[in-house]
Amino acid sequence: MGVLRLGEVARRLAEVGVCRDPPRPPVEEISPPPVAVEKMAEVLAVLAEPNRLKILYLLRQSPMPVCFLSYILGLDRTLVSHHLANY
Repeated sequence: MGVLRLGEVARRLAEVGVCRDPPRPPVEEISPPPVAVEKMAEVLAVLAEPNRLKILYLLRQSPMPVCFLSYILGLDRTLVSHHLANY
């Protein structure tokens, strides 16, 4: 399919009488590069695990050792360490 440019899409749609007004704010490139999509998917997959989100939430408030995280979340230390290793 290649990279789609919003200007080209707007021109094609205007030619056939559909959507004559371009979206606001103007966006030039509407097809993200495949590498960017893959990286976003990796990040979202990591964050999809509820315990990782809880750990991230706690660590954003204050740095703390694994034993604190383990106690607060009621998780085994090895499981917390495993989640942290995957960041």
